[in-house]
Amino acid sequence: MFGLFRYKRPQTFHLTLSVGPWSADQVSAIPYPIAHPYQRVEDLHWTSDGTVVDQGGCLLVTNGTQATITATVHTQPVQLGGSPELRQCYDQTMAKLHYGAPIPGLYTLEDVQTLPAVDCGGFSVYLISLLEAAHIPARLVAGFWAGYAQNDMHAWVEGKLPDGTWLPLDPSTEWLRKRRRTKKYGGFGQIGSDRIVMSVGSDHVIHYHQTDYPVRMLQVPMILATDGTFSYLPNDHYRLITER
Repeated sequence: MFGLFRYKRPQTFHLTLSVGPWSADQVSAIPYPIAHPYQRVEDLHWTSDGTVVDQGGCLLVTNGTQATITATVHTQPVQLGGSPELRQCYDQTMAKLHYGAPIPGLYTLEDVQTLPAVDCGGFSVYLISLLEAAHIPARLVAGFWAGYAQNDMHAWVEGKLPDGTWLPLDPSTEWLRKRRRTKKYGGFGQIGSDRIVMSVGSDHVIHYHQTDYPVRMLQVPMILATDGTFSYLPNDHYRLITER
């Protein structure tokens, strides 16, 4: 029984993120797990064939053909109550959207309003837009599922309560769970301990070699081009392993 409901208890994961190969003359930006109210990171290390640059605690930029990041990550579940205004925005998101067509990066709000289905990032973009319209501070949380054979990307939202607490909001997981398309745990004020946070917020800027790279979400390793653009590494070029 414990194994079925690990996500409802604090967990410790030994994380290994292996990235590569890519061309030696290219630069890869690699997000790594960060400190967060329900996540503690210890023993963060990295190895690379090239130069590693620490970008203010948000990511690593690596020259070379492969890199490995390791860390010990302590996670805990969250279950909190929220305000009626938050609940209204959450319920509207659940009623409006359908899940499908996952992509690296974020759908735009225009995409979310016109496409027949969007992924967890799309759900998050729409919910944040509703919260901001209601003058409720909100932010994106991006990361990966943890403790599974395949640790896929995931994104959710945090809305700020009047007392300053950030309330987790995970509409896409609840949407899928209600339709028996997942057994993972998440919803209004609820998340499990089976996820790793890689970044908080959106519209990040990577600074490297006098060039600014606007990135909406730090989650998947990226290749930086000399013209200030970037592309996501294909998912067969990186692997996230989490062991208890």
